[in-house]
Amino acid sequence: MNLSMLVFSYGLVSMLLVYLAYLMYQNGNRNIRFLLCVTIILQLVYLMYRSFFTLPLDAAQNIVWSILILVTELFGLVQSVYALILFWTPFEEKEKMKRSSPLPSVDIFIATYNEPLSVITPTIVGAKNVLYPSGKLNVYVCDDGKRKDVEELCADLNVHYITRENNLHAKAGNLNNAMAVTTGEIIVTQDADMVLKRNFLTETMDHFNDPTVAFVQTPQTFYNLDIFQKNLKLGRRYANDQDLFMRVLQPARDTQDAMMYIGSNALFRRSALDSIGGFASGVITEDMATGLLLQNKGWKSAFVNKQLASGLSAETVDDYIKQKNRWGRGTIQVLKKYGIYNKEKLSIKQRFIYGYGVIYWLSTFSKLVYLLLPIIVIFGGVQFIKIHPLVFLSFWLPSLFSQYLTFRITTQGHTSLIVSQVMEYLVAPKLFFAFLRELFIPRRASARFRVTKKGVTLNKRSFDLSAAWPHIVLLLFHFIALYVYLVQGITGNYGIYWLVYNMIILSLVIYTCFERTRFDEIQFFDGRITIESMAGIKKEHARFDSNACQLYFETNAKITEGKPYILSIGDFKHPIMNLEIVEEVENQTTARVNFKSIDDYARFLNDFFALDFGHSYAPSYAAENYGN
Repeated sequence: MNLSMLVFSYGLVSMLLVYLAYLMYQNGNRNIRFLLCVTIILQLVYLMYRSFFTLPLDAAQNIVWSILILVTELFGLVQSVYALILFWTPFEEKEKMKRSSPLPSVDIFIATYNEPLSVITPTIVGAKNVLYPSGKLNVYVCDDGKRKDVEELCADLNVHYITRENNLHAKAGNLNNAMAVTTGEIIVTQDADMVLKRNFLTETMDHFNDPTVAFVQTPQTFYNLDIFQKNLKLGRRYANDQDLFMRVLQPARDTQDAMMYIGSNALFRRSALDSIGGFASGVITEDMATGLLLQNKGWKSAFVNKQLASGLSAETVDDYIKQKNRWGRGTIQVLKKYGIYNKEKLSIKQRFIYGYGVIYWLSTFSKLVYLLLPIIVIFGGVQFIKIHPLVFLSFWLPSLFSQYLTFRITTQGHTSLIVSQVMEYLVAPKLFFAFLRELFIPRRASARFRVTKKGVTLNKRSFDLSAAWPHIVLLLFHFIALYVYLVQGITGNYGIYWLVYNMIILSLVIYTCFERTRFDEIQFFDGRITIESMAGIKKEHARFDSNACQLYFETNAKITEGKPYILSIGDFKHPIMNLEIVEEVENQTTARVNFKSIDDYARFLNDFFALDFGHSYAPSYAAENYGN
């Protein structure tokens, strides 16, 4: 058997082995370890082959670009090792110990700065509505905006209002200020848009029966569509951008005691926070730093993978990029200020998992290389591979195939390869340069902390040119490169396949930057409202905004004010005792839902947020006549 046949046989056998491992998983053997190990072995073989046999060393530019590509491919190997560590142990919620002492007192901190009342109100009502002995539960609105209307709202809803003279250390400072004037043994931290379900405490509190548990985290879920679900018209066929991290990676991290505190929907033992001096400050991701310091102190954490609170994800492309920018920069800040690899009480696996967070954000470098390389190859005649195509494919395809199947299994259907690429390429240009600045030109400690806007109203469709322009420029160069390729009749160039793939992804990224109107926002749901008119029952198309508690009709609907209706959302039905017309403009009617009391509103919120807002849920909203 000659060498070529041996190489081809390796490729064929490797592909069959990978597919066999995948079939074993699909047919009931849910242990992913075999596939993960095979994936890493195939990647190692491929990278060794690439390093020793495919690098063109005949010109300086070829050497530079070949090494750049090889470095970016190493990110894939690191990612596979990360997956191996995370998913080696299947997730099971940690066992709860029996309580041997009275229920502890609980303080719920709702941190707010500039969110509108329509966003804050359901959060406050939801917190008040949580099941727990009333004498042991207090709700505190921690307002760094020092707003009179928020203080009045707190008085109306009978919750505590806390503010402070300055905004030092942003959210961390806000929470630490609240700690200084409260006494609850357990502290719940909530973002201003995250509405708690009634069973939030009943599902989580028993973990604190273990005296070594410092904090309990639940996933953030979102009742609106993210920018990709909305702007790409994917709806809930694909999961929210955050679902993969919240519902898959966080439980896996918990198996290695490296779960991350994510800023909201979390409970803390006050004495544990006191042991590290309160919430970590001096970084813009105080949540990551706080969890890291607690785990390094020897405290344990627990993850409850249930939808116990829902809120709003970033509602515009600009806010999404700023949010990712803040998370990435904050990770670098945590590394520089608090360190990761020097934490003596963290295990090697814990350090690697936290350290991978830094690598993940810095991997935007690889996205830029992938975007630029096809253009460089065609315009500059650069070679980054020097080998016969069939020989190369025999090593590359098994590695790629194994990574793809591993991706499918580990993501558990929470995203697709194309959608995940669009997400990463959208933010790559701005994030890469932001991280470079954070690494080498640190900002002043007093630099303003920017809160992600919530409750944004988009009345007109628009195009976010500031987010799209790098991708427009890149797509233009790709078209020019394609023209050059076709006119010159270049052959044997690997760059053309890469070029076409990039053009597809860049086109989708640019399309994502077309913002849709408020009627396409996540908290709005298509449906039908049945109203009674002189001619009998007439159906009008309407959409529902759960924040403002308003129905939007795309025609001048004939609404009978004061007449009872039922709002139906899938199997959920809730009586609406009063609809009030608030606006009739350009053949569009807006009606506000007026509840009889705060208790009635609380019951509505409990029913509404009990819905599953996962990607498999396709809500069908309707309001129909109720009563006489």
